[in-house]
Amino acid sequence: MRLILALGLATGVLVSLPLWLSVRGFPLMPRMPVVPPPPPPLDSAAVAVLLLLALAIMVRPQPRVEILGLSLVTALLVLADQNRCQPWVYQYVAMLVVAGPSVRGEPPGGTATRLDALRVMLASIYVWSGIQKINLLFFNDIALWLVEPIADHLPSSVRPLIEASGYAFPAAEIFVGVGLLVSRLQRPALVLGLAMHLFILYAIGPLGHDVNRTVWPWNAVMMSLLWILFGAPARLDVRSLWSSRPVLLRRLAIIAFAVLPAFNFVGLWDAYLSWGLYNNLALEADIYIAPRALPCLPDDVRRHVTRANDRNVLHVWDWAMDVLGAPPYPERWVYRRIRDQLCVCDPGGDLILFELWDPSRWRLPITPEDHRCGEAW
Repeated sequence: MRLILALGLATGVLVSLPLWLSVRGFPLMPRMPVVPPPPPPLDSAAVAVLLLLALAIMVRPQPRVEILGLSLVTALLVLADQNRCQPWVYQYVAMLVVAGPSVRGEPPGGTATRLDALRVMLASIYVWSGIQKINLLFFNDIALWLVEPIADHLPSSVRPLIEASGYAFPAAEIFVGVGLLVSRLQRPALVLGLAMHLFILYAIGPLGHDVNRTVWPWNAVMMSLLWILFGAPARLDVRSLWSSRPVLLRRLAIIAFAVLPAFNFVGLWDAYLSWGLYNNLALEADIYIAPRALPCLPDDVRRHVTRANDRNVLHVWDWAMDVLGAPPYPERWVYRRIRDQLCVCDPGGDLILFELWDPSRWRLPITPEDHRCGEAW
């Protein structure tokens, strides 16, 4: 477990390396500006330390200090830029903490208890990811987009059947998550989970849509975790899982993965921490910029402005993917920070228009919100 998680984190960081540096063409987004970003070359040094700690976790038999160090370095880097709190980062670090070596006072069987906690955490990801996909926007768009790379290579007579299979994704993910925790269903859930990740890798990988490369290794890691945790029959000891000492970190991790995502439905927990992935509900923004404001913008911003319908537009998602190799953190306060940085070029509030797409789970079509500089939103 530790080897796979550390390898996954190191691979994800290398694939999205600009995300972890302080000087790049997409602004840093500290949620609470209490930790200043390390200036160059200290930012590169911090990344190097992170990668060395991940390597040490892979090779050392009892990497207690290394896991603690990696968690602290990652936390500091995330505090300096919330965009770094990608779902795979959150999962890897939380699972590494739970998978750490035995601590003093841990009773016999403590390793089995920690493995059970990891099983619950992994199963929870599938359950909440499936629940998040139960919405009209997923069924209307993403479901067809996911199966498109396969459907395009099949005869037209078979295509409707393949397209219909995309609608089964939410139920399949929920079944995988629930089935992994039920002894009689573990084997079919394991097989379905492995097949699902192979399909996703094909759909979003170089043979398919070729998008968001940071999640390619994540899918490989998820397959490895499925096999490690559920390749052999596993019966959870729920009583020991919740009461066996030490309990604090294990309980916090289970609550974070299994309980807190429910609060996303009432706006009290972030989408990325609730496994809202590829569900088409992420907040997005397009920024329309009048020609008079363009010379004022930084070069790193201006080069990502494109023309659409005879207007200058900055697609924030594309901007982040081009610069960081990862999506922007999809919360409203992030777009407000972008507004505050760009609006210095529009003191009159008539040159820059922010068009926010805040999807509703059960309402189509989406009506964008239009905002100007100087407005509160």
